[in-house]
Amino acid sequence: GLRAEEVLARLALAVAARRAGDVDEAEEHLRGLLAAARRRGGDGPPPYLAMVLAELGLLAVDRGDAAGALDRFREGFEVARELGSAPEMAWALVGMAGALVADGRPRLAALLLGAADAARRAAEQRLAPRDRDDLARITAAAEAAVPGFPELFAQGARLSPEQARALLDAPGPAASG
Repeated sequence: GLRAEEVLARLALAVAARRAGDVDEAEEHLRGLLAAARRRGGDGPPPYLAMVLAELGLLAVDRGDAAGALDRFREGFEVARELGSAPEMAWALVGMAGALVADGRPRLAALLLGAADAARRAAEQRLAPRDRDDLARITAAAEAAVPGFPELFAQGARLSPEQARALLDAPGPAASG
């Protein structure tokens, strides 16, 4: 069992390393936290697990592994849902959007970004300063890749996080674009 202070410190080091471009160091910290979370007994996942999975997803996107990133974000979304954390579900949707843009599916990314924004606003959750740059980068990439981004974003804002998440695995035009 890790102490809360150690978890926060390792998360901070991982985020700083990722942003500095040292993906190996970031992954080392995150893999240690992931292993500790998986060893942990008790009722449900630890509260930091969704964030660890999101960071691992962002690392996968940075490495060009969109499929691996989507797997991490899917898992992080499920953990956040189990914890009842709307802000963490929203952040998983943002991460999925980044992976979808990298995977050539910016229309779906725009929908997920709209749903994430609406969920964060509904929860009255301000975006953490450390996440603003990532959100801006992902949003800019989606905007540049898809005409009609504002309309798709607004359409996504009418979806619950669960509905938006379900689009990722749905057959048809929403999942492919």
